[in-house]
Amino acid sequence: MSGSDIIVQGKWSGERKATNDALYTPVNVEKVNKGSASLVGKTILVVQQMNVIENTEQAFYYDAAQNAMIPLQKDVEYLLLLKHVPSDASKTVDSMQYYPVSESAFGIYRLSDKKQPRILKSTEEIIHFSELQNFDLYTSKQAQLDKYYTYKADVFAAIH
Repeated sequence: MSGSDIIVQGKWSGERKATNDALYTPVNVEKVNKGSASLVGKTILVVQQMNVIENTEQAFYYDAAQNAMIPLQKDVEYLLLLKHVPSDASKTVDSMQYYPVSESAFGIYRLSDKKQPRILKSTEEIIHFSELQNFDLYTSKQAQLDKYYTYKADVFAAIH
């Protein structure tokens, strides 16, 4: 948590942009746990690095086997530990762009007591985006999922 610039609660609010290696998801900030309270009510852009395998109107598949990260889901409230995307003179960077503090799923937590319904058969399983509702971690190992929930409990205890 100390490595994050901001810690916010919020929901996906609008259309997501996908490139070959990242998802850009607008998130409406509902509460600020760390950072400027002026972010409440504003929209930030959360950049999640992952490989998009196919991105068409009919199908949306991705591969997060490297970092176990699940794309932010619509109508789900999250606690997000984020770092500000640094300015770069050679690129246009929105001042409201942030990325998860960890390059893995350990920085994005659903605000829910519900646990993930299943683990994947293998991390090479390509899963359709619509199948990810209620998923927290892209994993085929129960021990990894259990560790995620332990970290989540620790983060929530530290914040509340």
